[in-house]
Amino acid sequence: MYGSHVIDKHVGKSDEQLAQRLRDQQIVRDGRVRPDAASSFKDLASAQRFTQAALDDIDNAERIEKWIDRVKQREANNPGWDPNRSTIDPPIALSFSEVTGSTVSRADYDAGGLNATATATHGVDVVLRYRRGVDPPFVVLTSMPTA
Repeated sequence: MYGSHVIDKHVGKSDEQLAQRLRDQQIVRDGRVRPDAASSFKDLASAQRFTQAALDDIDNAERIEKWIDRVKQREANNPGWDPNRSTIDPPIALSFSEVTGSTVSRADYDAGGLNATATATHGVDVVLRYRRGVDPPFVVLTSMPTA
């Protein structure tokens, strides 16, 4: 996983730490307070396992290949365009029958403040950024458990 965002923000966090993130890192965008939630995988091993499973899912793998092809085509047609700024949108997503982590929603934080209780998640969202010169040509920008 590229950089340390996933590890710093989404691995091994307590309910209180998730609530603190909602308190400390809120921004207003398009008239809404963001982020909508803060979530955490139990540990690094589960973060890696769920992220890899999302990437390996056949439907997601096909979507990733199509995204890579579009990025390469756009780069070929626009030599001044920087493909390394391209991220897959919407993120790669996958649901699981097992718990993937925990989350504190903005509504739960607004109701309970730092005493907000996290709920179990059963999904994962993965954001990819194109990266020319590596194989495969992308990095995981972030990965997070989702409801």
